[in-house]
Amino acid sequence: MVLKAEMIYEGGTYELTRNNQTGYYTADLRAIKRAPPTNEIYSYYPVMIRVTDEAGNVAVRTIADAEIGEDLLLIVKEEQLFPLKYIIANTLGEELGYIKDANLIDMDIGDTNDFELELSTDVWTQEMYNWGYRIFIPGTEYGGVLEERKTFTSEKTVTWRGYTWRGLLSQKIIQPPEGQSHLTVSGEANEIIKQVLGDRFGPLFVVDDVDSKIQISRYQFDRYCTVLDGITKMLGTAGARLKIYYDQGNPGRLNSAVRLCAAAVTDWSDELEYSQDGRLNFTTADYRRGINHLICAGSGEAEERTVLHLYVQKDGSIGSSRYYTGFEEREALYSYTSVQDEETLRKEGANRLKELMNYSQMDASIDNVDVDIGDIVGGRDRLTGMSLKQPVAGKILRTQDEKTSVEYKLKGEE
Repeated sequence: MVLKAEMIYEGGTYELTRNNQTGYYTADLRAIKRAPPTNEIYSYYPVMIRVTDEAGNVAVRTIADAEIGEDLLLIVKEEQLFPLKYIIANTLGEELGYIKDANLIDMDIGDTNDFELELSTDVWTQEMYNWGYRIFIPGTEYGGVLEERKTFTSEKTVTWRGYTWRGLLSQKIIQPPEGQSHLTVSGEANEIIKQVLGDRFGPLFVVDDVDSKIQISRYQFDRYCTVLDGITKMLGTAGARLKIYYDQGNPGRLNSAVRLCAAAVTDWSDELEYSQDGRLNFTTADYRRGINHLICAGSGEAEERTVLHLYVQKDGSIGSSRYYTGFEEREALYSYTSVQDEETLRKEGANRLKELMNYSQMDASIDNVDVDIGDIVGGRDRLTGMSLKQPVAGKILRTQDEKTSVEYKLKGEE
């Protein structure tokens, strides 16, 4: 009979307690923080198990054990994001210090692409927080520009709002070249981003001068789309995403900038699965009363009017043949009278149907994990059996009462 079971981890010994119901021996322990932090996303910690029986015999198992060795390697994601420290800088990028004593910092990336910073009136000073000043977390996408101010005398607060870096990209339009209906590009992704961005933001936005290894072939931007939507959709055709981060520059902080680059999509679904087994809190929605037959009506009158029928298929794709019939068929009309050509009507109709069709959604929040927009994560609700494996579409970073959380937004079919 086992007298004592112990786990040796990073020089510490932890006694395992037997669960009388399951028969398992368990222990709670806290991951060792790296000091200074490593540049790796994960750290690997070997664990040794030592079991002593009533006769005094001792059995030891390590990662070299042929039977259970693979289970004795603890894999820990490093705390590269938390705790978070925002910095405030003036319009030239000169850093004025950390943002302290803020009542609330709420930053939405991927949806509204804006932020809110609330301060008490006894904390706020014009020298520290003024028009056009930058708020950011170095090395991350969390940041933006102070462009709206409200004071609330009854609450004794000052609230600043503004667009995030991603939000600022949504305030610029990609226009077709003169004499052409669309802008069409080919080549290395970063060079194309640099071409599209131009000098729209002056020295504030800079495209990384490296070869992304991502090639774009004759991509046609939508007419008059935003820079954000255009670049995001273009990279999506190559299985890539837009990476945005704030670079502090040299010690003088005079060449700090928001850096953009094309990056490969990372699939975190195996390493970070959102479920009741982990530290993640989430809500799920399974919407099954959506439209699956869209009647698209373009220009023209009566019998001369251009009409297309689009149908959702079993796998969630959109085609020209009916799959759902009878009671399961749900129809809607999409009237787009300004469209004259059939191809544009089909394209815009497909985009509209994607908004109206069935979907599964998972909203998640987790501590000490930060995943970029466009990266893929997996989710599993053990209660309903619902599961998802989808890109991160948005996230909200919220700091209040010195506590920080990240809420992720995922949307897609099962």
